[in-house]
Amino acid sequence: MNEAELKLTRELFNRHMVWILMGTIIGRIWSACVFETPMEIIHGTVFAFFLSGIAVFDIKYGLIFDRWLLGMLGCAVLLHFMKGYDGWISSLVCAAAAFALLLFLRVITRGGMGGGDIKLAFVLGFWLSWPKTLAAIVFAFWFGGAAAAFLLMKRKKTMKSRIPFGPFLAAGAWLAFLYGNAVWAWIQGI
Repeated sequence: MNEAELKLTRELFNRHMVWILMGTIIGRIWSACVFETPMEIIHGTVFAFFLSGIAVFDIKYGLIFDRWLLGMLGCAVLLHFMKGYDGWISSLVCAAAAFALLLFLRVITRGGMGGGDIKLAFVLGFWLSWPKTLAAIVFAFWFGGAAAAFLLMKRKKTMKSRIPFGPFLAAGAWLAFLYGNAVWAWIQGI
């Protein structure tokens, strides 16, 4: 990343720090309500911080910064290491599958999916692993589809309009992080 991009990233973070910190605090409280161990709560707080930043930047500017994604990936590696995680191969395979799925969608829609969304899918795949990544992507498409339908009905967007997908990926990832195992158990029970 060159100096101009680094300066822009810092400036945008400082400009929107309140929103990012609010998302982080809400994530911290929500994590404490769902999880029992301090490590899981820390995991949730860090995840909420990154997801909040991604949502804010993509909504405001249509950008998902590589530096932000690299920081998120680095934290995922560190947290996996601290937890004594032994599913590294599974996380990498899941990350590659999520990346491939969104890349495939970009190809068949001729650019309808942004490059930042594709890279975010990789990071989320590594962070969440199986089956939570699948749940995150399904939730993201449900939320994105509902939002697109609402915006079309209200005539705020047209079929040719671009809608940032990062916030929906972030929301889907957050729900999958908290409730993905329960959702997966419910699906298997059906």
